[in-house]
Amino acid sequence: MATNGRICRFESPMADEVEFVVGSVSPLTVHFASLSDLDSVPDSAGWYAWFYIPSSLNPEHFQLYRHTRVDSTVTGIFNLTFEGRLKSRGGDAVTGSGLKKPQTSLELLRSLFLAFAPPLYVGISKGLRRRLKAHRKTLSEFMAGAGAAGELKTGTSVEPDTERESQFFGARIGAALRTLRISADDLHVKCVLAETPSEMKEIEQVLNYALTPHYGRR
Repeated sequence: MATNGRICRFESPMADEVEFVVGSVSPLTVHFASLSDLDSVPDSAGWYAWFYIPSSLNPEHFQLYRHTRVDSTVTGIFNLTFEGRLKSRGGDAVTGSGLKKPQTSLELLRSLFLAFAPPLYVGISKGLRRRLKAHRKTLSEFMAGAGAAGELKTGTSVEPDTERESQFFGARIGAALRTLRISADDLHVKCVLAETPSEMKEIEQVLNYALTPHYGRR
């Protein structure tokens, strides 16, 4: 991809380092890695974002970015209270069965997800490689059925760059992957190193507020 006279290559989402130069925006180097290749990530301070690249055209798998559980409590007259999980009314299903060239479409979708996919989770760490490996460990444990992490209640505060935060990541993403029967190997990560680590937390809060990652800490 050519941008402002420079070439940015997306050869593989596995272990790439790509420089983006677009107009008046400062140049940015992004490290890409798959779940199985986290050793390629620098163990430096910075921001990270997990995202998903599909390995099939299974319509259910595309629900990962929409998968959510909403609980509601309703009160009425005579002190009656009703609570429970709300069901989606649907109407936005995606089907891949009607594609004329499924394999070609999958290859194109994978490339477009690499370019366009929004973050599933945004975080920070003083040691990116260490923290991301902790994420992988807790996710693997959850997917294997250990479930030691448990899911935190809505509104529970979780400090960034901690073991508890890694457990929270593993529980929230793991629950969705198990429900939708998606392999954890379809997860990838983008990392940006921080030149001034003291500003990481404030900027991460802005990113979470503005981008609203579906499985974010908050």
